[in-house]
Amino acid sequence: MQLKCVKGDSLRRVTQTKLYFAQMKSKAEFGFLQPPSSSTTKKRNRPKVRGRRLSYEGVSSLPDCVTYEPAFLPPSHSEQLMKELMEVIPFRQEEIKIFGKLVKEPRLCAWYGGAYKYSGRALKENPLDSVPQLASLRDRISRKLDLDLNSVLINLYRDGSDYIGWHSDDERELGPSKDDIVVASLSLGAARDFRLKRKDGAGNPISITLESGSLLIMRGETQKLWKHMVPKTKNVQQPRINLTFRFLHQVSTGSPTPKDGQTKRAIVRT
Repeated sequence: MQLKCVKGDSLRRVTQTKLYFAQMKSKAEFGFLQPPSSSTTKKRNRPKVRGRRLSYEGVSSLPDCVTYEPAFLPPSHSEQLMKELMEVIPFRQEEIKIFGKLVKEPRLCAWYGGAYKYSGRALKENPLDSVPQLASLRDRISRKLDLDLNSVLINLYRDGSDYIGWHSDDERELGPSKDDIVVASLSLGAARDFRLKRKDGAGNPISITLESGSLLIMRGETQKLWKHMVPKTKNVQQPRINLTFRFLHQVSTGSPTPKDGQTKRAIVRT
């Protein structure tokens, strides 16, 4: 596994993650990749978000602009893909600008696509087709969405202490309209909670569990009306990889264009 710009505690956790995968010798040791059985999963006290309880109705509580497919990839494919990506992707811990201050992201990441800037961070052009596994996933998800995806941001959550806070993927550089942004988010590895809340404060925040091999698609008014996050948890010790595919405008020459004249845009986080 290739890793750069990681120091101190981050290096220790990355080393543990690498050793974890190096020691795996059978499918049984990949048990964490499978969704937990409802009969063996302990009930947890439902956390509150600013005084309001989360909605745990699951997929049925999602807004119409968000769809969830729990088994987009079969377990065997998810397992193998997780191992391969951990070996070939050069994950890094980057810095982003928040309220004018540079802070380290609480996760590792890698970018494949055209050059792009967000939150004070410059992403250099990095050909997606240089990694066959990513190109194959892009093509499969593109066919599903009937959209020529051309970029992917990959997040590595080393364990439950890695997270991403509340945000919307509505950067100004993506265009004036927030109604046509499309995000295709594929999860591999440890199951993690994913939360959504309305920007206007209406209703209760929604929480669902993103399982290994699942595909979450956010489109329409998602980025305009909602924020989302992956919170910290003490209950997860294993790594998770999240791949967010999108169509990125203003990329280098030679990048594909949307099908049938569509003007879909995509995001840079999640």
